[in-house]
Amino acid sequence: MRKILLYISLFLNLLFIAALIWSVMRYGGLRAVIQKLTNPGVVVNYQNQKAMYAEFPVPPGAIVFLGNSLTEAGQWAEWFGSPVIYNRGIPGDHCDGIRERLTVALGPEPQAVFLMAGINDLAYHDPQTVVKKYEALVEEIHTQHPAARLYLLSILPVNNKAWYVPIDNQAIDEVNAAIRKLAEKLKVPYVDLHQKMAGSDGQLRKELTVDGVHLTAEGYKIWLEGIRMMVETELANSQQQKTRDDQ
Repeated sequence: MRKILLYISLFLNLLFIAALIWSVMRYGGLRAVIQKLTNPGVVVNYQNQKAMYAEFPVPPGAIVFLGNSLTEAGQWAEWFGSPVIYNRGIPGDHCDGIRERLTVALGPEPQAVFLMAGINDLAYHDPQTVVKKYEALVEEIHTQHPAARLYLLSILPVNNKAWYVPIDNQAIDEVNAAIRKLAEKLKVPYVDLHQKMAGSDGQLRKELTVDGVHLTAEGYKIWLEGIRMMVETELANSQQQKTRDDQ
């Protein structure tokens, strides 16, 4: 009887450990869990932002900017002067998190999606793992919205010489190379903003960032110019569709 109880106890302990490991991996790995425990404000803000987006659904035909804090800080609709542009970035988000909130973030039928993702993942995972997560995200976007035009934006460089940033630019380069290949495979545009913001040393130019990762107004000007023609084309397509619908 004691042996049976011992086996049952051992089995339950192993089951608990397996569940704990699964939970840790589910939330981005050990470093991600530690980050969330030590920075509860980020988690609260993340959940609040998700809830706010759910209260203001994206309508059909929208042009959606999707990503993390870099995207969230951009005033895209104001800068391009269009109400059909929707910002669905959330600070701290990563590829898995974005994938899980796609239904709300993109609405029923987006016209176009400008995706920038992966920088937060690199704080916790190696480039190969991040590439797999990124590919899964892109695959899910295509699965849910095969007619939407998708623009894959490069991950921006960081400046970890002037600031402490736990991400290596070589890792960013590896992921960007994979994003470029994925864009070629899917025959969608790859927008290389990285080269526009990196200095000769490969670092994010100091005048373009406030903390080594996030951008100054000058940084966003470069981003805007890098996508202007694509966004204006999408806005023209949107206007043509509206004209046809009104006829």
